Amino acid sequence: MKIKTTIERGITKLGFEHEKGKFTLVHPPVKGTYKQIAKAILDSGESLQTGYELSILTKSAYENLNEPEFQNVKEIIKNNFLWNHQVTFWTPETNKHFGVYSVHDAKGLGRDMEFNQEELEDKLRGAEIHKEVRFNPDEGIAFAPRDTIYLGKIKDWNDFSKTGLVIANHMPKGGENLGDVGKEHFRYGYTWGVTGNTDIEKRVSALNDDWYGDWLNVVGNGFDDDNHGHAFEVFERSEKK
Repeated sequence: MKIKTTIERGITKLGFEHEKGKFTLVHPPVKGTYKQIAKAILDSGESLQTGYELSILTKSAYENLNEPEFQNVKEIIKNNFLWNHQVTFWTPETNKHFGVYSVHDAKGLGRDMEFNQEELEDKLRGAEIHKEVRFNPDEGIAFAPRDTIYLGKIKDWNDFSKTGLVIANHMPKGGENLGDVGKEHFRYGYTWGVTGNTDIEKRVSALNDDWYGDWLNVVGNGFDDDNHGHAFEVFERSEKK
């Protein structure tokens, strides 16, 4: 019987520590549509980034521009999409829960993820609240009421970090991370979402800019068919003991 062997060469790992633990990403990132990337990462046995982890990667990239791996992150944000594996469910304006649910897409389902409001509300029972946004960081789930969400250009970076979509997609600390990046490297923030819908709208999320380095875009209304996106696989993550 032939012996099964494996060879591991030239793997670059990016490590990050934060207040709750640490995680490691593999460089280079995977390129493709949202679901193509998710399948490739999950098939390799690795995990998908949360919105909070993506904010840490982004802030680190702009703080370490001399490192080629982080220059690569900046170029992705400038020229393409840096996918955020958070599915957004925009509820109808007639719904008493009018707003957006952001759900970590651990299985890479994208817009095929089933919307189960009862299940989401159960996971948000007793959740933390920040600026009226309820969030469960352990599950990567949040709900932002519509009156907490401003869509469009935002000139004040403190307002940007506190708007409902940014908090829901990246958690409160993640919003602060992106606000810090914006203050130093962009002129404006821009948030993209869904309005005027009469049914549930399922969308995917991303970060990018306007190709000129002026706007930092938090995308909460994306479709998963753009094949120029990128994402990093999570090699490992651990919590502080």
